[in-house]
Amino acid sequence: LMSPLDERISTLTDTVNTLLKGAQGSSTKGEIGEQIVIGHLSSAYTGTKGDQFRSKGDEDHSMDIEATMMIETSPGVTEPIPALIEAKLYETTVGQQEVDKFWEDLEGNHHKFGLFVSLNNSIANQPQCITLEVRNGKYGILVYNESQNQMRHLVAYAMMREIARLTLMGK
Repeated sequence: LMSPLDERISTLTDTVNTLLKGAQGSSTKGEIGEQIVIGHLSSAYTGTKGDQFRSKGDEDHSMDIEATMMIETSPGVTEPIPALIEAKLYETTVGQQEVDKFWEDLEGNHHKFGLFVSLNNSIANQPQCITLEVRNGKYGILVYNESQNQMRHLVAYAMMREIARLTLMGK
């Protein structure tokens, strides 16, 4: 059942590794990371849940991706909930300054939910691979993968969707 998806992920991983070897600048790697996250999330959530993902990395004081989570509030009734996603594709541990910027950007937007994804390295001061934090009523999930073939960001996104649903329901 999962074989076609596994094959696409494996092919994508090989492509990314090839591209990374040739990518010189951090902005190029950033764009690649952004496209990887959009591709993974779109494959998992656009067709099944109706969620949408839009690149916005070129906008000031913003994150890389804007998501619209289609949250079911009652049978057959959905409500669009916006979220922001930051994608990192670093060769070393993602620094604390990037995490601080994530929170600053989340605070500076009307979005209540944010996801910080490191695709292939750990995040400074994050002992767990998935961390949930709430600051001033904003929900942030930080997640890292240790290699390209891990998909923890899909789990973290599912967590964010459930938190949004529970928030909508007043729980």
